[in-house]
Parts: sequence; C-alpha cells; structure tokens
Amino acid sequence: MKTKELIRQLQQADPSGEEEVVIGNESILYAENLPAYYDGPYQTLIRNEANGIIGITIHSQGRKVDIRQIGLDDVFLDEPDMPVTYDSECSNTRAWVEEKRTKMREIIASVDRKAK
Repeated sequence: MKTKELIRQLQQADPSGEEEVVIGNESILYAENLPAYYDGPYQTLIRNEANGIIGITIHSQGRKVDIRQIGLDDVFLDEPDMPVTYDSECSNTRAWVEEKRTKMREIIASVDRKAK
C-alpha cells in the first residue's frame, strides 16, 4: 500500500484524526523511510479491481516506509516492572498482562543464567 493510500484510509476511518492507530493491537513506535533491501526484501500484495488479493510481489530495490510497532513483550523485556494502566475493570486483561510480564521475567532470568 502506498503512503497516500494509507493516509486516505486513515482519514476515512478517523476524520477527526484523534483516534489511536495500532497494528495488531500494538502501539506504533515510529515510521521510517528505508532502502527496500534493508532488513530483507519486503512484500506487497497484487490486487484486482475488486480489491481481492491475486498475488504477491517481493521487492529488494527502491525504498519503503517501515512502520514499527511495539507491544507488551517488547516493553517488558526491557522493563518488566513497567506500570500498566487500564481504562476499565477487565480482570481477564489484567491476568493476561501479568502472564506476559511473568513470561518476560522468566526469559530475562534464563538469559542472565546463560550469560554467567
């Protein structure tokens, strides 16, 4: 998808420009313009007039805009005690967050043990 199409769809989805944008329920960390080959070739969808997917193209030449997201796993690997706030009382979400926090602490401890 070209940046102008992404901008068009974002403006259509949120004309006010005030909604949060996420990728796979994770926050966007940043966007950057890179050479196409940087960190491996990228893929684009080939679509027909009905916007159906009819193929994929792999690119290694030119440039790309890479949108990087960050989620709980990434944050907790750097800072497992990072505070988390909730906009509603949702016990299932709280338990899920604490499970992720525990898993990341276990990974950190395992890496630390192997490094010694």
